Amino acid sequence: MMRIPFAKWMPIQHNFKKGGMALLPRGLAVHITDGVKGKLPSLAGIQATFDVPGTGVSAHFCVAKNGDIAQYVDLSDVAFGVGGDKIRDDDAHWVSVENIALPGQVLTKEQIRSNARLLAWFTSNWGMPLQLAGTRDDFGLGYHSMFHRGHPGCPGPGVIAQRADIINLVATTGGVLDPGF
Repeated sequence: MMRIPFAKWMPIQHNFKKGGMALLPRGLAVHITDGVKGKLPSLAGIQATFDVPGTGVSAHFCVAKNGDIAQYVDLSDVAFGVGGDKIRDDDAHWVSVENIALPGQVLTKEQIRSNARLLAWFTSNWGMPLQLAGTRDDFGLGYHSMFHRGHPGCPGPGVIAQRADIINLVATTGGVLDPGF
């Protein structure tokens, strides 16, 4: 099993493909959860949503407003986060990270820190580049709408801009981010 040591393991049973994840994914794809009827979900609520058979949506991780990180899908498995297709399976090449937020909201300081912890882990352990990705063919820190599938507004311009903050945090700390940072 491939799990991040500082993420809470909350496995789902549906809506992912066992095995098939690229040995060296292109990067992390940042998302927002979008809420339900204007209410923010919890990490357990996201887990329950991802585990409804047949919905075809999931993510490897989700970051709560307070920075807590849940991992739902093993890193050797493919989460259904960016919407691959039969010709090109983008999901097998990107690790998806949901962030609890409503449309138009930006990430909290704690969410930025936790996304930086994830990126630092992937950079040090898997050699993921510490750079911005703007297309599905790039490498680095990307975002959902760059795949032109699913939710065209996800995660929104504010969160897309915050990716630079995430990268800067990793770069200025040398990738050493502990929970108290």
